[in-house]
Amino acid sequence: MKRKNLAMLLVLLMLASSVTACGESSGTDTSADTAAQTETERETTELEARLALPDNLPEKDFDGYDFRVLTRDRDDFVNDVGAELELTGDVADDAIYNRNQKIMERFNITISGEYAENNGTATHAAAQAAVMAGDDTYDIVENQVTQMAKVCTTGIYMDWYTQLPYVDLTQPWYIGNAAEALSVNGHAYAMIGEYCLDVLRFTYCMYYNQDIALEYDLENIFDVVKEGRWTYDYLKTLADTVYVDINADGVKDFGDRLAISGDPFSAVVTYQYAFDNPVASLNDEGLPHLSLNREKAHDIVVKLNALYWESIGGLTEGWGSGYDTWVSGNLLCYTGLFQSATGYGDLEFNFSVITRIFSLIKSMMCSFL
Repeated sequence: MKRKNLAMLLVLLMLASSVTACGESSGTDTSADTAAQTETERETTELEARLALPDNLPEKDFDGYDFRVLTRDRDDFVNDVGAELELTGDVADDAIYNRNQKIMERFNITISGEYAENNGTATHAAAQAAVMAGDDTYDIVENQVTQMAKVCTTGIYMDWYTQLPYVDLTQPWYIGNAAEALSVNGHAYAMIGEYCLDVLRFTYCMYYNQDIALEYDLENIFDVVKEGRWTYDYLKTLADTVYVDINADGVKDFGDRLAISGDPFSAVVTYQYAFDNPVASLNDEGLPHLSLNREKAHDIVVKLNALYWESIGGLTEGWGSGYDTWVSGNLLCYTGLFQSATGYGDLEFNFSVITRIFSLIKSMMCSFL
């Protein structure tokens, strides 16, 4: 496939702070206002520093080249390519539009998108068919990361280390340890970065109902997180504290007031990384090896059972567990996706978003769909 060394010009979109508050404030604590202002100024300074980083890309004219992106057709994905993009007044929409316009103007290109069926297999099949036919149809594929990992050995993707000379994987817009985690023996055929907003939207976080916290006279969650006390044991204490049988049926269910919930699939799997027990890691030669500590994995399962089943206020059953309880204002802690917050503007209670889950653990509690 012809790439013309565009390297997709990985431009940062936005930064997220460790703890973000949502909802109205009814207090008059000037010290809190001063602290908030200081935090805002600090974040502004960090953002300005990021924006000042040079991308170190050469000035090139690609003579109107059409840079073609293949991705999945999914309604809840962010559309970040295509001529149909326009300014809407939404912060994210306008940031994507302006980013693309700057790239197209700077390098004299157009950016167009093609959308495969809503599954990773179909997206890869379309890309592979084009390559096998010798067609220069797509320049880059945005696909489910787990699907990309399965097909990297097929030879249809370029190496981010050796075949994309303008890519610098040490730049901060490549998220976390993505360059290391997605590499094998110094080669990588898939990558994650802030150029794709969905990688942030589909990251798990924990939502926290501030109104319930006030009702139970709980500690300020901001202080708990910042002081490094946001641990499993702390969360378990909350799960053993908050519960009310609202529907008075004598059974703990989603019609009650609960302390913690979330689906038992992706949302619970993230705890494995929060407890720093990855399935595989790279050895000194850069090759993956099985690093899962089975004894520790057993202990994690025991702890999760204690949190979600044996506590008085924990509950999970199937996909979507806890959502209705959360939006009704009867759930203290809800493990969900960042993108869900876009639908929480009309909630009748104050809430916070905790992104630094279990601060005593090295890695953030997150996984990518």
